[in-house]
Amino acid sequence: MSLVSTLKAIEWNRNFTLFAAASFASGAGNALIPIAFSIESFNISPSGVGIALVMLALWLGRFLGMLIYRKLAITALKQTMIIADITRLLAQFGLLLYILIGTNTILAMVISAFVYGLGSSFYLPASFQLIPSITSVENREQANSILAILGDIYSIVGPLSGATLALLLGFEVVLIIDSITFLIAIGLIYAIRLVPNSEATNEPNPEERKGKSSVRLTLKSLPDWSTNGLKSWFFVSICLGFLGVAGPAMVIANHSENGWAFVATCIAIGSLVGSTGMLSGRFKHLTWKRVHFLCLILLSIQAIVMSSTLPIVVIVVCAMFGACATTMSGIKWDTVTQTYLTENQLPVFASSDQMVTNTGVPLGMVLFGITSHFGVSNYGMFAVVTTVVLSFWYIRSGSPNSVQDLAHD
Repeated sequence: MSLVSTLKAIEWNRNFTLFAAASFASGAGNALIPIAFSIESFNISPSGVGIALVMLALWLGRFLGMLIYRKLAITALKQTMIIADITRLLAQFGLLLYILIGTNTILAMVISAFVYGLGSSFYLPASFQLIPSITSVENREQANSILAILGDIYSIVGPLSGATLALLLGFEVVLIIDSITFLIAIGLIYAIRLVPNSEATNEPNPEERKGKSSVRLTLKSLPDWSTNGLKSWFFVSICLGFLGVAGPAMVIANHSENGWAFVATCIAIGSLVGSTGMLSGRFKHLTWKRVHFLCLILLSIQAIVMSSTLPIVVIVVCAMFGACATTMSGIKWDTVTQTYLTENQLPVFASSDQMVTNTGVPLGMVLFGITSHFGVSNYGMFAVVTTVVLSFWYIRSGSPNSVQDLAHD
């Protein structure tokens, strides 16, 4: 089935269409922000301290928000997403007003980044929980693929577009664009009409259904296959964080700046290929367990090759395959958990999944910083790769009738 035929075959119900359009709108602005903030931070603080403080504030905002989200049993998902987007809008528009009234400072950017991170920490898990309510089981994998494709496209065009706008038109224009896209996204999300219990998106067993009350669940209440999967993803996140810093450092050191630009572009393309492949439906017969095993192997090969002096073409090919497999596994994982976890379990899982990413990726970055400082970054890479491969043990020894069979339905 061609990609066009697949898109036509997908059940484009009103709610998912609005949600996808909102993701497209807000994503357009969000894609411009990282590089624009980096350029502006360096203009104010050429030493690099400014961008470090801004990134730290963003991470602290996300981490604090994540902890708060874990404490709340949020069921008003649409309202939560709207409030989160309003928060992010205020962060950007407030910074814009501050610049127009006076002059930009690192402190103002730090506050904006912190508030922005706080809003994002609520938006991401709430949107993850909303997807089962606006998609059918048959089309959920393709729906997640569409959202992943949007992210992949923006990751390719965002840096160039953001840098061009910031350098030619100014940082303020980027903030205006981001604020407008948030307004559009808020309107589209508001237009979503949810009917309570209109779709049995999750299929809890009788005991789980009986326990569907005001009782607040914890991580221990999740099935073994989901917690074991999170453990494996934790080590994948550490590897991705390590590669996020080690990749450019090692490729530039062993090759050139242009070589790294080529590799980074192909990583984004590889991720896009993975999303498109999942959208085509050709991999529906594969279980998440098998796809994730492929992800662990190819990601490990990518890490080893990127730290080597092999020809740049070899690095590019391995990096593309690693990114492709990681994206495919992520889409499969989202679909499986959204389909087979109960309504009460999803908030716990969503916040735990966010914690895995928000702790694993920074840990990987810190690990490279420490090992690089002592001149043993290759040993650090070996340790990361080893844990990634061994993390397959978690899902191998998990519940045999859970993840292994889920993707076939």
